[in-house]
Amino acid sequence: MVKIQEDRLKSRAEEFQAELYKGTKAKPDVEYLTVFSNFVLHKLAHLELEFEDRESTSQARLDVGNLSLRVSKKGGVSVYGLGRFPVTLYKEQWGGLFEITDEIKAFIKENEHELKSKDAS
Repeated sequence: MVKIQEDRLKSRAEEFQAELYKGTKAKPDVEYLTVFSNFVLHKLAHLELEFEDRESTSQARLDVGNLSLRVSKKGGVSVYGLGRFPVTLYKEQWGGLFEITDEIKAFIKENEHELKSKDAS
């Protein structure tokens, strides 16, 4: 895919070069065009990877009420909507948390008097 884009870019650069120097006796700066086209190819490859990453992230998403679940760039499970930032854990970490759900609920109940609610901030 990158080879096809590279060929298209070279073709487009040649068209641009012909248009730019049409009607003049000036010769194009080949070294500049080479460096520029390499820069554009690098940016194109970077944007292509970013697009693929965003596309895969958007496909691996589940909305639950005001919360949404996504697979993070590093392969973790991110919960969005709990606060300003997502909560991201790897699947093993989520598993460990799920195993002590009852203990967490009991701890919250026992310490209710010390805990603050987001609404009470």
